[in-house]
Amino acid sequence: MEEYSLKAKSLIVEALFELLQKQSFEKISITAITQKAGVSRLSYYRNFKSKEDIVEQFFDHEFRQFLTELKEQDQTQVTLRGIMILSFSYWQKKHRQIEMLVRDNQTYLIYLSFQKNMQQILQQYQEQFSLTRRQTEFVEGGIMLVLLEWIQGGCQETPEEIADNVGQRFLFNI
Repeated sequence: MEEYSLKAKSLIVEALFELLQKQSFEKISITAITQKAGVSRLSYYRNFKSKEDIVEQFFDHEFRQFLTELKEQDQTQVTLRGIMILSFSYWQKKHRQIEMLVRDNQTYLIYLSFQKNMQQILQQYQEQFSLTRRQTEFVEGGIMLVLLEWIQGGCQETPEEIADNVGQRFLFNI
């Protein structure tokens, strides 16, 4: 049963983002999502409360994947610069989903997920980086805002160039 639920969740997430390629977020109905996914409305409501919940769970899943990649790094060598590079590299692979949400004025969904998840990640390294709570909030928000602008601009710079530019300008000792 759990395997079916995971498969249904995956199909629903895929269906939403496929539909977003042709329709705006607001115009996509639950019926359209379930039909595209090939699942029942009951399966939908067992797994999600709303379309926004689909997006939140998508980003939560992606952040778990990001954290797995981060944990594979030599933890003694993790730097704020390294987290920024990994973050930009990781999210570049998901640029289509992010672009569609931004296009449809759903940036707040991205922000909420980034705030929750990036905060947890940075808190794990807060002592190592000697960041205050406010500095952590600044880095978390800055990464998200720069990431969104970078993706909307076509990802012209490399993740390393962005990390170096931001670090030299604002963070000094990353």
